[in-house]
Amino acid sequence: MRLKEIAREAWRDMVAGTAGAVPLALLTCVLVLCCAGLDVWQILAVERQAIEYRNAKGNVLLLKNENGVDGRACAQLTAQRGIEAAGALRQSGDMTLHALPDNRFVIYEVTDGLLNVVDSSNSDHQGVWLPRTVAEKLAVASGATLETTQGEIRVAGVCDWAEDGRDSRIGYAVLMPVASYGAFDECWASVWPSSDMTDTLRLSVFYTMDPSNSQTGRVNYAFGDTMDAYGMFSTRLTRFAVPAAGALVALVVAAFCRRRKLELSGNMHAGASRSAVVLQMAVEHLVPVMIGWVCAYSALYVMIRLQGTTSVSDVFILELKEGLWVPIGAWIGSTAAALTIKERDLFTHFKTR
Repeated sequence: MRLKEIAREAWRDMVAGTAGAVPLALLTCVLVLCCAGLDVWQILAVERQAIEYRNAKGNVLLLKNENGVDGRACAQLTAQRGIEAAGALRQSGDMTLHALPDNRFVIYEVTDGLLNVVDSSNSDHQGVWLPRTVAEKLAVASGATLETTQGEIRVAGVCDWAEDGRDSRIGYAVLMPVASYGAFDECWASVWPSSDMTDTLRLSVFYTMDPSNSQTGRVNYAFGDTMDAYGMFSTRLTRFAVPAAGALVALVVAAFCRRRKLELSGNMHAGASRSAVVLQMAVEHLVPVMIGWVCAYSALYVMIRLQGTTSVSDVFILELKEGLWVPIGAWIGSTAAALTIKERDLFTHFKTR
């Protein structure tokens, strides 16, 4: 049989319902959508935990050494792999606002890198930064001017600093950007992926001092010492869900093919070659499987978008790659089942029909 004739015969079988194209497409769509959706749900759960951990500054390490931290060395820690931002901090007196004369706010002089640790989305460092609780109490926003006992001061930024277990000092203080040269009391570093880099932080201590006398810790211990997001992702139980769907599709397709064993052995008895029968079965089963596969992944993409995740394309492409097991499984199931059907078994199939 020529390819054109095989394709025409396969099309007639699918349109007439002989191939079971509609049930096979629906079954594939439901199966793939359930398995892939379960895996996406698990991936997004890991992502949400990672975002919560980072937002709470659980990934920020700090080193304390009074007047022993070199601001420039601390800033240069970003050259180390895994450190996103790093900056130094030191206390520098206090400040009284004319609007709240009975309240004194601690001033922390910080380098630009520490402001990036606190809030990487704001690049305006021409003025002081206030925690949101203080800014709301004063009814001021970024760009406003504060009247203080030290004169007028511009508010460059307002940062969120929740009471969720993180270092509470920043929550009621004024952050004042300064140059990175000179001695500081602390060095903060935002580390991701989360790992123990306390030895690396000791590089920020002046070389004339003993770094072993420094104290190291985390800005927020409420979420544990570390979070192995990659480990949680790579060991998730649902990572085998989509390949399992491919295996189930292979079994389903094989069953659809085997139920026509009398018809197929009759075709071979009438002169059709084995290769033609195998190719025809592959076409008849792969087409509805691919239709169901496309419908499932179209719905899956919409589901991922509705979750509001920032990594829609990454998650979808990951699932799309895993989903290749489905058409592969359909091809294997169809081919294997068709190869088991032989012309010599025609009368046996006829008697047991």
